Amino acid sequence: MVKTIATYRDRLTTVLEVCIEVQAIKGWIRVKDVADRLKITERAARDYLSDLEDLGFLKYEGAGLYKLVNDSISELAEVLERYPLLSLSVDEYIPVSTLEMARRAGVEGKVLRVFKKLGVHIARSKELRERLLKLSPDELGVSDVLKGDKIIYDKSCYKPVYLHNVSLGGEALEYCIKHYLIRKLIPLTISYIVSCALQSYYEWNMVQKSQSFLRPRLQEFAGKEPYQEDEPFYELSTEYPELLMFGRKLATRLLSQIQRYRACIDLMKSTDVRIIFTRGTLFPHGFVLAKECRVLYALHNKMREYFDKMMKIAHEKDILIVGVSDLPRDMRFFRIIEDKLKLQVPHVNDYVFLKLVLEEGDITTPLLVEKEKGKKLENWYEFYMNAKGDILKFEYITKEDPLEVQRRIVSLASSLVYPSPLRRDRGRHNLSILIEARMKAHDYLETLKDLTHAALRVASISFSELIDKHKGVKI
Repeated sequence: MVKTIATYRDRLTTVLEVCIEVQAIKGWIRVKDVADRLKITERAARDYLSDLEDLGFLKYEGAGLYKLVNDSISELAEVLERYPLLSLSVDEYIPVSTLEMARRAGVEGKVLRVFKKLGVHIARSKELRERLLKLSPDELGVSDVLKGDKIIYDKSCYKPVYLHNVSLGGEALEYCIKHYLIRKLIPLTISYIVSCALQSYYEWNMVQKSQSFLRPRLQEFAGKEPYQEDEPFYELSTEYPELLMFGRKLATRLLSQIQRYRACIDLMKSTDVRIIFTRGTLFPHGFVLAKECRVLYALHNKMREYFDKMMKIAHEKDILIVGVSDLPRDMRFFRIIEDKLKLQVPHVNDYVFLKLVLEEGDITTPLLVEKEKGKKLENWYEFYMNAKGDILKFEYITKEDPLEVQRRIVSLASSLVYPSPLRRDRGRHNLSILIEARMKAHDYLETLKDLTHAALRVASISFSELIDKHKGVKI
């Protein structure tokens, strides 16, 4: 049964990816297009498209044509752009609206039918929530990793903070890789990286004033590019371009994390913030590097150096730094309670599981993370929160009572899930200071791209003039 569920999940994911490709080319999707690309029967393709329609990814337009639902697919596109090395599973990105319909058990029979095929069982999610609200980690035998007197808490355990005379920090980074071909002769790959740390100071009536700290500062960054001629990835550009691209993606991510920590350090040194919410995991683990890749190793060590420096300053100034992930993919919480509660469901990640179990404002108790990808961690905690229908994961490091620190975080976070008046991002729910920081980072990124394009155009014209000048000259 599990194998059948896993196979169906993989196939439905593949069909969704094909739909995205087909619509990008043709502007719409036909059953025959999907069937031809996947070499399956039109009947099988129609069944898959029907399931994607029930899940909220597709809309039937009539005359045999389907179209992607923009609000649902924009989330997938964002994930692919931010994390190009990830493999996606369709059940992890089911639109929140679909899950809300499915909560009304029996109301949306089609949705429940597809959920059953995916192995996602929600019939008893409400019953499971009530059970977790009453159970303690001691009763479940997991008090060594779950720290609190309950497994999950509802919103009565904390109160939103009125943002008056409060100074908070937010940080978000943006990065992308672009390829250029100058005059059809010179290939050029450029990594664009921007981190924005933002101080938001709230005065009377929650009026917000802010200042930004943008990284990198280009004059300081010049000459620190991550590649050298004797670097193995540099030599791979002819025979193994896909490995060269992989190396560039790793380098870009490492460089972006370095700028992120530097921006947070700027924020802590120049403002009086007591807490900083930074977008993404506090420290990215799990990098696999070949020993010969000296530059990538150097970047990884530098990233670690800046992380340690950031945490040292935070400790000295008593500033709490919290990582906020809106697309968590861990299975820690689910695995901890799965055997203890004898859950008869296929393995799903925490995001999918908790979207079905947690109601608005619910939080899980702090979970002690002792190891990440084999690396030992100290005083590292994480928890999940249902923020306006979506699941956010919070990470923090503390030697204090993790439950008390969690309540501080949640009280502020619950006050910040409402979007800033300046918000232009209409995507997933998130903390307003993170949205504003990301918006500023995105604007700066676009500015850098525009400046680079202008410089490349000038360089291209100069190069063309040089070629014309030497036409017919023997070398």
